[in-house]
Amino acid sequence: MYTKRNPAWTLFLLSTLPTGWTLSFEIPSTPPANSSGILSAAPVGVSFEFFAFPGYMQDVPGTAQCLANLEAAAGASPTIRIGGTTHIAAAQTAVGAVSNLSAFELGNEPDAYSNSDPIAEGNTWSASADASTQVSWQESVASAIGKTDIIQAGVFSSKKTFNVQELSAAEGSAAAYVKSFSDHYYPQTAGYDNLELLMNHTAIKNSISWAVDEITAAKNLSKDFVMGETNSATGIGGGADVSPTYGAALWVLDYVLQAVLIDIKELYFHQGTIGNCRYCWWGRYDMGAPYYGAYMASLALSGASRIAEFDTGDPRYAAYAIYSGDAPVKVLLYNSDYFTGGTRDSVNFTISGIPNTAATAQRLTSSSATNRVDEGATVTIAGQWFANGTCIQTGTESLETTAVSDGEATFTVAAAEALLISIV
Repeated sequence: MYTKRNPAWTLFLLSTLPTGWTLSFEIPSTPPANSSGILSAAPVGVSFEFFAFPGYMQDVPGTAQCLANLEAAAGASPTIRIGGTTHIAAAQTAVGAVSNLSAFELGNEPDAYSNSDPIAEGNTWSASADASTQVSWQESVASAIGKTDIIQAGVFSSKKTFNVQELSAAEGSAAAYVKSFSDHYYPQTAGYDNLELLMNHTAIKNSISWAVDEITAAKNLSKDFVMGETNSATGIGGGADVSPTYGAALWVLDYVLQAVLIDIKELYFHQGTIGNCRYCWWGRYDMGAPYYGAYMASLALSGASRIAEFDTGDPRYAAYAIYSGDAPVKVLLYNSDYFTGGTRDSVNFTISGIPNTAATAQRLTSSSATNRVDEGATVTIAGQWFANGTCIQTGTESLETTAVSDGEATFTVAAAEALLISIV
């Protein structure tokens, strides 16, 4: 379901730093106090509409390969959400037929319900009415299939109503049936989209700050909080000026890292109608540029236990340390300066505390933030790309090797680029 959301925040963009500007930070040898909780094995997931799921599986040749690529990158299978059915009896059939079923999501964007919907029974639909009804649904579905810890409870707290705080307070004994709480989130609205704002690191960080209280409410019941449906912009498959672009790939990457940093366990990026979807990661004939951000995020978080962000000295430039166990193993650098042509500025990141004599890196890049793969532009990760139609990884891998002296090395990241560095 889609509803119109106008941007509720304003970003004051600073002028780009001159090429050669250096930002410095040190990697703590163990996860610092501001690090995330324990990460899921594969935080990057995929959401399909119920009606579209069979088509993606049967009629789109690249689907299996695209999912396999994400699994190979993450080291674990991406979780898939299939949304859009209202038949409670479907739960009984699914339990018997799906061996790897994780949960049933109940409550799809309840802000859109009205007194004309059957469940409202002619009354105004409110957050309290929704909470009461959801608890009843949870008890009915879970009892019918004889399971606990099986419901993903849906809210719409990004709309400032129908939130986890209210729903969790109404759970009572029904909390035993709940596995996680789920929200839907789209930062922009088709027709009001702004790519420079979408991919800006400060905007990404600020735009999901509302989720912190929701995550806390879920944790108070020992439950996870997930983004059950999310993507760059609302509308019919996203915004024309933002959703199909390389800049949206950069948004996906930084958004995933910011989300897991505040303990959002999983994110399910929505894939819309086949052939009419701007934010989709792949289609029958072409790849979508945002897929590269999902793949890069999966690579970054592969085998990771925690992630921490470091102050780079400028809010447009992100630096993340990624830990396996208690040891730093990777660094992700992101330059969110907007670039569409002309002179491409860059920033140097000097990193100390590297426990090795050399570091290898994979660079996510394209020649413009507005580039679209479906219009013939190229996006690469370490020199490789994914073939249109098949999603097969193509090209020769080009890793960048940098010498480390006394635990320190400098890496250059151009405007609208990201660099994933292995430091062990």
